[in-house]
Amino acid sequence: MQNSEKRKTKNVGKTIAVLPSGLNVITPSSNNVLANSILENGGLLVSEYSFNTKASQYTFVKRDRIQAALSDVVLVIKADENSGTMHAVKVAQNSNRFVAQYKSN
Repeated sequence: MQNSEKRKTKNVGKTIAVLPSGLNVITPSSNNVLANSILENGGLLVSEYSFNTKASQYTFVKRDRIQAALSDVVLVIKADENSGTMHAVKVAQNSNRFVAQYKSN
């Protein structure tokens, strides 16, 4: 996904990245370049957490809730039954968002 986001920031559209941490704690740190690219291309980094808040399992689930609420469509590529992705699917369904699944052979 990181490569597709890099391409998107240089093409059409704006990216909104919802962080599972404070705005100054990019997780993993290797995504700092991606975060800067999003901002340089007119996108947004948003978080409901205060500065210096580190990501945890709980904050990832909360982040998925916000991502689903901001989305018109939630596309599931691969997810375990109890994964954060499934939390996002439930939020999307409860918000009358379209949910699609990609099935590979």
